[in-house]
Amino acid sequence: MIRLMLPDSPSIEDVEPYIASAIQTGRLVNGGPLSAELERLVREEAGTDHCVLVSSCTLGLELALTALHLPAGAPVLMPAFTFPATAAAVMRAGLAPVYADVEASTWALSPHSADGYVMALPKIVAVVPVCPLGASLHLRQWTDFEKRTGVKVVVDAAAALGNQEVPPGARVVFSMHATKPYSALEGGAVCSSDEGFVATVRALANFGLAPGSYRVFHKGGTNAKISEVHAAFGIAAMNKLAATGSSKRRRDAVTAAYLEGLGEGLQLQPMSLGDTRAAMAVLLQDGIDPTTISMQMAEAGVETRRWYWPSLNTHPALRAPALGTLQVTEAIGNRLIGLPFHAGMMSGQVAEVCRSLRDALAVVTI
Repeated sequence: MIRLMLPDSPSIEDVEPYIASAIQTGRLVNGGPLSAELERLVREEAGTDHCVLVSSCTLGLELALTALHLPAGAPVLMPAFTFPATAAAVMRAGLAPVYADVEASTWALSPHSADGYVMALPKIVAVVPVCPLGASLHLRQWTDFEKRTGVKVVVDAAAALGNQEVPPGARVVFSMHATKPYSALEGGAVCSSDEGFVATVRALANFGLAPGSYRVFHKGGTNAKISEVHAAFGIAAMNKLAATGSSKRRRDAVTAAYLEGLGEGLQLQPMSLGDTRAAMAVLLQDGIDPTTISMQMAEAGVETRRWYWPSLNTHPALRAPALGTLQVTEAIGNRLIGLPFHAGMMSGQVAEVCRSLRDALAVVTI
């Protein structure tokens, strides 16, 4: 089986010294020196002043929204075209998702569209734009949107660490899950130039305890801390990638191989200039069912996935109102298939995936 995604892992030799140092010092949890070092590396990569590590991007989104002290049950605008965790985080923060369509040119919610949605529903208190499958957003447009409207913005940039910069005024949450380009096995990072905001998230991630206190709870929080072992893995991974640039070069090479092998008639996910793909998302021709193609390719030993499908408004646990139609969301979701993509793919594997896809397409179009 050609796997859909594989971690871009450092070697045991890369990780071992960091884990050994944690064991020797006895600091395995609760924000030790390795967590502090990984936070520094994430700040440098994202170009921001402040960062707090959390145990997942999903919890990071939840805590970031909680830190804004928004009214309970208030509507939060977000794209219907994203992974369900985005909506789950909104709900767990005690807020109500409201779904919006995305732009065909970017697969993302735009500030211009958000202006119209906020005019249609003035009760909206926040927006959660999503970096679709790791593609970066123009965040200065979103910080301008917040200044203009007063509506708070928290960006779900789960797969975009390495692509997405964090300009002043932005609040961005990254994932460091095993399948992401920068991995700590599990984990996430909440980044912002707002020191007070990040400090609040840090307290919420530590049960709501005030910094330096183990007795005084200022607000209800949870346990979303990252362990020093996870931080050790993340440091080793980021140092290795920074030293060699290997992950970006290899992912770009895999992308080039796909561009050569896929041929005409298929559309790849649009990306901003300079972005490195975190996934290989391809739009099939109109009228071709991606599920049928996935089944055909699975029989040939190729793992695929239908990314961001079905749209969030159709999930029983996530049903919520949509503002207007979700025409673009549905048009993309009904044609989208995710192909194997990771930094370790060889050109021969890419050729085999492309051959399998062509064979499957030939069967269903006969």
